[in-house]
Amino acid sequence: MNVDLEQPRLLITQKTASDLNGECSACGRSFHAFVRTTEKDALWLLTRSFKLHCRRIHSLVVHPALPVDEMVESLPLPAYVCAKSTRKVVAANQRFRQVMGYTADEIGELRLDDFRAPEDVPCLLESLQRAGGAMVDQRYRTKEGRFLQVRLRYQDINLFQNETAVRDARFVVLTSIEAV
Repeated sequence: MNVDLEQPRLLITQKTASDLNGECSACGRSFHAFVRTTEKDALWLLTRSFKLHCRRIHSLVVHPALPVDEMVESLPLPAYVCAKSTRKVVAANQRFRQVMGYTADEIGELRLDDFRAPEDVPCLLESLQRAGGAMVDQRYRTKEGRFLQVRLRYQDINLFQNETAVRDARFVVLTSIEAV
């Protein structure tokens, strides 16, 4: 078995008329599914078990059927996902784009620094060093230059999607927004 810790894969190891077996490429954990109706249903069950395993054991969120932008877009509050190391915005929902005044194309080119006043960047860098799961108040700057006081909840996640692993992603939801 070739172990690739960066990108765990579900490797199908055996396929019969009644069984489907696989294993995690990162740790060798075995998975099994019975073919009850169709092979497609068995593959769905096997994939579901693999995704739960990746979330629990490898701290990876695997969403092969739902891209991260669709996942974020489905949230009712303004939200975005960024890579902590580059501070690049990976995805943002329409509610966040409306609050901040950016288009979908523009938001994909931005970094977290673009939402902050220069004097707030040291505070941003400090917050990126802290572990996720906190509720904090921060000051954001819109495209027009207006400042907003936002209360946000963030969670550090490892995201694996579309052949790419983002091991230092931060998922952020704005729970309260007030003009300053």
